[in-house]
Amino acid sequence: MTSERRETCLKTSIYISQEKIQIIGYIGGKSSVTVKKYTEYPLHNSVINSKIVDRSNLVHALCELKKSNPNLFEDTDLILDGNSISTKRIIVPKLNKKQYYKLIKQDFFDTANNFEELVCDYQMLNKTSILACATEKSQIEEYIAVFNESGINLTSIKTGIQAVINYVTAKQELKNKVFVLNIVDKTSMLSIIFENGVSVFMSRTRLQANDEEQYVQDIADNLSKIIQFTKSENFSDITHSYYLGLDEYEMELLNEINPCPGIKMMTLNIYGNSRNAGKLPIDAHFVYLNAVTNQDFINLIQSLKLLNKMKKKKRPISALIPIFAGIAAVLLVPVCYLWFLVYNIDNKISEINEYLENPQIVQKSNEINELRTSAEQYAYTIKSLKSKLETEKSKAVVSNQILDWIVNTHSEKVTVITFNFNEKTETLRVSAKCANEKDSAAYVEALKENKHIDKINYTGYSYNTSGEYNFSIEIKVRQ
Repeated sequence: MTSERRETCLKTSIYISQEKIQIIGYIGGKSSVTVKKYTEYPLHNSVINSKIVDRSNLVHALCELKKSNPNLFEDTDLILDGNSISTKRIIVPKLNKKQYYKLIKQDFFDTANNFEELVCDYQMLNKTSILACATEKSQIEEYIAVFNESGINLTSIKTGIQAVINYVTAKQELKNKVFVLNIVDKTSMLSIIFENGVSVFMSRTRLQANDEEQYVQDIADNLSKIIQFTKSENFSDITHSYYLGLDEYEMELLNEINPCPGIKMMTLNIYGNSRNAGKLPIDAHFVYLNAVTNQDFINLIQSLKLLNKMKKKKRPISALIPIFAGIAAVLLVPVCYLWFLVYNIDNKISEINEYLENPQIVQKSNEINELRTSAEQYAYTIKSLKSKLETEKSKAVVSNQILDWIVNTHSEKVTVITFNFNEKTETLRVSAKCANEKDSAAYVEALKENKHIDKINYTGYSYNTSGEYNFSIEIKVRQ
């Protein structure tokens, strides 16, 4: 086979950041590849948080890259990472594929302006959890259109978080550790906490420092915040903090600052088994991880095709109104029924009293005694019904107190999005949003002060496209 023929067999991995386009030409796949070519092209904010903001400049850059590398774009995969790709770990029961998609779409309904135009996909992490992702349909369509305009056919579009999780899951030496992996990308940092090979929490942090020392200080401060959060949530103790995207000097500064001396801070060598990968720059982590991520995982191009085939489903008109109405209906039905019984019995007693006061029946003593007996029975019934009514009212008061507590606690920082009440198990599932995980933790701790709340568990968390922190919790009501 000639050298030119081998070049045409190259697979291509592309990552587009705010500063540049990175491209790897490689052969092989899965855990190990052979890097044949690396090239990059500078950009000036044409893409921010994986959203295209300057289409013409991006098309020009891709055309220039193809012109100078004509044999590099036969089999092309794109990887995206940023706040516009919402990703979260969701605890799930065993479902079929259609049910998983329905569950994911409901869980991400607030991440798009048009709920029906949401592209969703997932990957099974284990028997009880999935990695779910969602983004707007228009974003994926625009990337496909830009690459088509540049003469490049995209095979797949993957997500950065998925690539990171897949890499860690495949590494046996990382499965028995509790650590945080920090992927630094100049202006932002993605942090994922892993416990025994499973991702249990993820967050994004903006890095806005102008000088290098302050830049490293911001990274160190973020570790302190993560440690505080893990302690507040009773996570296992973190022993290592790994970093991708920092050079040797930055790692030296970071270790000098180290706000948590008990935690080992070091770079993570992700290129170990791949030939020529050592020549890649330190910030090539996403474009490389895309190359070693299997083809059968999340592919947003396939997800887009699936969305176009599925029937359109209406977005809920309001998240709170039907839920409050449902809870109110459960509480008010027995209350209204008891009031109806009391009202009828009161009317019956009034009729009896009028009958007894009629002079024409004074002589009918036997009948009067029977009527008095009936009146006493009705009175006893009223007493019992009123007692039951007061019990039902107390339940309504307790439920209203809990709802007010959930909605109004730290309302200046936390906005409740949805409720889901399970009367049988006495649990409430609450979805909410706030600025960061610290506000979320403070909100949960404040909720626990209510005497009617037994316990609270996290069921999901992520940042949405607006940079807001989304989280969901399950509240067990004390019986």
